[in-house]
Amino acid sequence: MPNRNLRRLRMFIALLLTVALVSSGIPAMAVGAPTKTPEAYAPQFYNPVAVGHPRLYFREADIPAIRERWENYETGRNPVQVDWFIRQMKNAQGRYDSGILPISSGNSSNANKQIAAAFQANALEYLMYRNTDRHEEAVRKGLLAIKMAKEYLTTFNWGTNLDTYSRNYEIGPVLVETACVYDWCHDLLT
Repeated sequence: MPNRNLRRLRMFIALLLTVALVSSGIPAMAVGAPTKTPEAYAPQFYNPVAVGHPRLYFREADIPAIRERWENYETGRNPVQVDWFIRQMKNAQGRYDSGILPISSGNSSNANKQIAAAFQANALEYLMYRNTDRHEEAVRKGLLAIKMAKEYLTTFNWGTNLDTYSRNYEIGPVLVETACVYDWCHDLLT
């Protein structure tokens, strides 16, 4: 008899919960769920796309500070990591003027991080100096960055025999690096 009463009590509680959840007077919600409409929360989760270029990694207002760090490279004013990064980009920039990659066997990717750093550095220099007295040099670097990125994308092979993880590991940086050239040299492309 006690088991029967316990079962009836459980069934009654389940019925009450069902009615409460279905009823419009008592809203059904998970613990911690928002009590306002999603529209009220949209500004917290959605940042509209910035107007104009650059959009990737920094905005137009950041360019003077970036240019100052670029020019003060290895003077002791920059953090060690910044100087290391600039050194890597400048070394690659000095070594490569073509984005053509070697032919891949198909077993592995032919991605080259040094060539990618070179065209990114050229695009960055274009962006930093396009509105200065070094405009002509900046335009040459921007056009070189665009040419190198096109060649890179044309000759890039991620390796057909790579597993999905390895393929994504190779493709992801290529997309970001070439997107930087598009964003930073946008006015040369339009």
